[in-house]
Amino acid sequence: MTDRVVQALSVDKRLRRVQPYATGGMVTLTGKVFDDDAKAIAERTVRNVPGVTGVIDNLRTDTSVWAQNETLINQRLQAEGLTGVTAKVIGDGAYLDGTVKTDQDRDRAATVAVMAAPVKVRTNLIRVDPGFFGF
Repeated sequence: MTDRVVQALSVDKRLRRVQPYATGGMVTLTGKVFDDDAKAIAERTVRNVPGVTGVIDNLRTDTSVWAQNETLINQRLQAEGLTGVTAKVIGDGAYLDGTVKTDQDRDRAATVAVMAAPVKVRTNLIRVDPGFFGF
């Protein structure tokens, strides 16, 4: 059964990171795909293999990992008092934006981002605005 499922999944290059494990007609999918659409395609592909009676979908998506890292970074920025800064994560890159009062805070935001999640700061668009009379 596993061989038939592997063969069916190998037809679509979006599913190359999916590992199936079959026990009788039940197939468990693990690994990663890009997004929820690819997850649905993987499950549908496996369900159409003759002899498959059920599918357990334990797949993770790249986009869900990115969202998780983005949340971790943004929570940490807030906790560090950098409330005017936000991060967007795509792949292993973090893209920072917002406003801080000092150059040190701008640098600190980049440090916080890389300490909060496994990312590299690709773009730091944080603006320094000391405010009225530097306050």
